[in-house]
Amino acid sequence: MSESARRLPSEDSADPISFAARFASSNAFNLLFAEATQLVEKTAAYLDGPGRVDSAGLRGIAALTFAQESTRLSTRLMRLMSWLLIRRAVADGDMTEVEAEQQRRKSESYAEPPPPDETLALLPDYLTDLIAVAARLEIRMLHIDASEMPDAPRPSPVRRDLTLLKAAFGSRPASLRDKP
Repeated sequence: MSESARRLPSEDSADPISFAARFASSNAFNLLFAEATQLVEKTAAYLDGPGRVDSAGLRGIAALTFAQESTRLSTRLMRLMSWLLIRRAVADGDMTEVEAEQQRRKSESYAEPPPPDETLALLPDYLTDLIAVAARLEIRMLHIDASEMPDAPRPSPVRRDLTLLKAAFGSRPASLRDKP
Protein backbone atom coordinates (compact mmCIF):
# COMPACT_ATOMS: atom_id res chain seq x y z
CA MET A 1 0.00 0.00 0.00
CA SER A 2 1.38 3.45 -0.82
CA GLU A 3 2.36 5.85 1.92
CA SER A 4 -0.22 8.41 0.74
CA ALA A 5 -2.99 5.82 1.00
CA ARG A 6 -1.98 5.00 4.59
CA ARG A 7 -1.51 8.58 5.68
CA LEU A 8 -4.33 10.28 7.55
CA PRO A 9 -4.66 14.02 7.05
CA SER A 10 -3.44 16.04 9.98
CA GLU A 11 -5.80 18.36 11.81
CA ASP A 12 -4.39 21.37 9.97
CA SER A 13 -4.44 19.62 6.58
CA ALA A 14 -7.25 20.16 4.10
CA ASP A 15 -6.66 16.81 2.39
CA PRO A 16 -9.67 14.51 2.60
CA ILE A 17 -9.31 10.87 3.48
CA SER A 18 -9.47 8.80 0.30
CA PHE A 19 -12.38 6.41 0.61
CA ALA A 20 -11.07 4.42 -2.35
CA ALA A 21 -7.69 3.89 -0.74
CA ARG A 22 -9.25 3.01 2.61
CA PHE A 23 -11.79 0.67 1.09
CA ALA A 24 -9.28 -1.18 -1.10
CA SER A 25 -7.19 -1.82 2.00
CA SER A 26 -10.10 -3.06 4.08
CA ASN A 27 -11.38 -6.48 5.00
CA ALA A 28 -14.65 -5.61 3.22
CA PHE A 29 -12.72 -5.14 -0.04
CA ASN A 30 -10.88 -8.43 0.47
CA LEU A 31 -14.21 -10.20 0.97
CA LEU A 32 -15.67 -8.53 -2.14
CA PHE A 33 -12.59 -9.49 -4.13
CA ALA A 34 -12.83 -13.09 -2.92
CA GLU A 35 -16.56 -13.18 -3.75
CA ALA A 36 -15.94 -11.90 -7.27
CA THR A 37 -13.05 -14.29 -7.83
CA GLN A 38 -15.15 -17.21 -6.64
CA LEU A 39 -17.96 -16.16 -9.00
CA VAL A 40 -15.51 -16.04 -11.93
CA GLU A 41 -14.25 -19.52 -11.01
CA LYS A 42 -17.78 -20.93 -10.66
CA THR A 43 -18.80 -19.41 -13.98
CA ALA A 44 -15.74 -20.76 -15.79
CA ALA A 45 -16.23 -24.21 -14.27
CA TYR A 46 -19.88 -24.23 -15.28
CA LEU A 47 -19.36 -22.97 -18.82
CA ASP A 48 -16.46 -25.38 -19.41
CA GLY A 49 -18.24 -28.37 -17.88
CA PRO A 50 -21.94 -28.76 -17.13
CA GLY A 51 -22.75 -25.68 -19.20
CA ARG A 52 -21.50 -27.43 -22.34
CA VAL A 53 -23.86 -30.31 -21.64
CA ASP A 54 -26.73 -27.90 -20.90
CA SER A 55 -26.13 -25.90 -24.08
CA ALA A 56 -25.87 -29.03 -26.22
CA GLY A 57 -29.41 -29.95 -25.19
CA LEU A 58 -30.83 -26.61 -26.34
CA ARG A 59 -32.20 -25.91 -29.80
CA GLY A 60 -33.07 -22.84 -31.82
CA ILE A 61 -33.59 -19.60 -29.95
CA ALA A 62 -32.74 -21.22 -26.61
CA ALA A 63 -29.28 -22.25 -27.89
CA LEU A 64 -28.67 -18.77 -29.27
CA THR A 65 -29.85 -17.20 -26.02
CA PHE A 66 -27.52 -19.44 -24.00
CA ALA A 67 -24.54 -18.35 -26.12
CA GLN A 68 -25.50 -14.68 -25.93
CA GLU A 69 -26.14 -14.60 -22.20
CA SER A 70 -23.03 -16.61 -21.30
CA THR A 71 -20.99 -14.10 -23.34
CA ARG A 72 -22.68 -11.18 -21.57
CA LEU A 73 -22.01 -12.80 -18.22
CA SER A 74 -18.33 -13.31 -19.07
CA THR A 75 -18.04 -9.69 -20.19
CA ARG A 76 -19.70 -8.43 -17.01
CA LEU A 77 -17.33 -10.51 -14.89
CA MET A 78 -14.31 -9.14 -16.78
CA ARG A 79 -15.51 -5.59 -16.07
CA LEU A 80 -16.00 -6.41 -12.39
CA MET A 81 -12.56 -7.96 -12.03
CA SER A 82 -10.99 -5.01 -13.84
CA TRP A 83 -12.69 -2.66 -11.37
CA LEU A 84 -11.34 -4.65 -8.44
CA LEU A 85 -7.82 -4.97 -9.85
CA ILE A 86 -7.64 -1.23 -10.52
CA ARG A 87 -8.69 -0.55 -6.94
CA ARG A 88 -6.10 -2.96 -5.62
CA ALA A 89 -3.38 -1.41 -7.81
CA VAL A 90 -4.14 2.05 -6.40
CA ALA A 91 -4.13 0.75 -2.83
CA ASP A 92 -0.80 -1.01 -3.43
CA GLY A 93 0.72 2.13 -4.94
CA ASP A 94 1.13 0.52 -8.37
CA MET A 95 -1.22 3.04 -9.99
CA THR A 96 -2.15 6.61 -9.17
CA GLU A 97 -5.72 7.80 -8.68
CA VAL A 98 -5.41 9.74 -11.95
CA GLU A 99 -4.29 6.62 -13.86
CA ALA A 100 -7.08 4.64 -12.26
CA GLU A 101 -9.64 7.23 -13.29
CA GLN A 102 -8.33 7.14 -16.86
CA GLN A 103 -8.71 3.36 -16.90
CA ARG A 104 -12.23 3.55 -15.47
CA ARG A 105 -13.27 6.11 -18.08
CA LYS A 106 -11.95 3.87 -20.87
CA SER A 107 -14.32 1.10 -19.88
CA GLU A 108 -17.34 3.43 -19.51
CA SER A 109 -18.91 0.84 -17.25
CA TYR A 110 -22.56 0.87 -16.41
CA ALA A 111 -24.82 -1.71 -14.93
CA GLU A 112 -26.32 -3.59 -17.82
CA PRO A 113 -29.76 -4.79 -16.79
CA PRO A 114 -30.19 -8.52 -16.42
CA PRO A 115 -32.07 -10.20 -19.23
CA PRO A 116 -35.87 -10.11 -19.12
CA ASP A 117 -37.74 -12.99 -17.52
CA GLU A 118 -38.74 -14.39 -20.92
CA THR A 119 -35.06 -14.73 -21.83
CA LEU A 120 -34.12 -16.20 -18.46
CA ALA A 121 -36.89 -18.79 -18.83
CA LEU A 122 -35.02 -20.24 -21.83
CA LEU A 123 -31.82 -20.74 -19.84
CA PRO A 124 -30.71 -23.43 -17.39
CA ASP A 125 -31.31 -22.47 -13.76
CA TYR A 126 -27.63 -22.52 -12.83
CA LEU A 127 -26.78 -19.98 -15.54
CA THR A 128 -29.64 -17.71 -14.45
CA ASP A 129 -28.35 -17.90 -10.87
CA LEU A 130 -24.85 -16.89 -12.01
CA ILE A 131 -26.30 -13.99 -14.01
CA ALA A 132 -28.28 -12.76 -10.99
CA VAL A 133 -25.30 -12.93 -8.63
CA ALA A 134 -23.09 -11.06 -11.12
CA ALA A 135 -25.73 -8.35 -11.59
CA ARG A 136 -26.03 -7.84 -7.82
CA LEU A 137 -22.25 -7.68 -7.48
CA GLU A 138 -22.05 -5.08 -10.25
CA ILE A 139 -24.71 -2.95 -8.55
CA ARG A 140 -22.75 -3.09 -5.28
CA MET A 141 -19.61 -1.91 -7.04
CA LEU A 142 -21.43 0.95 -8.73
CA HIS A 143 -22.81 2.04 -5.36
CA ILE A 144 -19.27 2.11 -4.00
CA ASP A 145 -18.20 4.28 -6.95
CA ALA A 146 -21.19 6.55 -6.45
CA SER A 147 -20.29 7.04 -2.80
CA GLU A 148 -16.94 8.55 -3.67
CA MET A 149 -17.38 10.21 -7.06
CA PRO A 150 -20.20 12.59 -7.94
CA ASP A 151 -19.92 11.70 -11.66
CA ALA A 152 -19.63 7.94 -11.20
CA PRO A 153 -21.63 5.73 -13.56
CA ARG A 154 -24.88 4.65 -12.00
CA PRO A 155 -27.43 2.07 -12.95
CA SER A 156 -29.74 3.72 -15.42
CA PRO A 157 -33.45 2.97 -15.01
CA VAL A 158 -34.04 4.56 -18.42
CA ARG A 159 -31.46 2.28 -20.08
CA ARG A 160 -33.10 -0.71 -18.39
CA ASP A 161 -36.57 0.33 -19.56
CA LEU A 162 -35.33 0.88 -23.11
CA THR A 163 -33.67 -2.53 -23.08
CA LEU A 164 -36.87 -4.16 -21.88
CA LEU A 165 -38.91 -2.35 -24.53
CA LYS A 166 -36.51 -3.40 -27.28
CA ALA A 167 -36.64 -6.97 -26.05
CA ALA A 168 -40.43 -6.92 -26.00
CA PHE A 169 -41.12 -5.03 -29.23
CA GLY A 170 -37.96 -5.11 -31.29
CA SER A 171 -36.30 -1.83 -32.21
CA ARG A 172 -39.59 0.09 -32.66
CA PRO A 173 -42.88 0.04 -30.75
CA ALA A 174 -45.51 -2.29 -32.26
CA SER A 175 -47.64 0.66 -33.39
CA LEU A 176 -44.78 1.83 -35.63
CA ARG A 177 -43.64 -1.53 -37.04
CA ASP A 178 -46.06 -1.68 -39.94
CA LYS A 179 -45.66 1.95 -40.95
CA PRO A 180 -42.95 3.00 -43.41
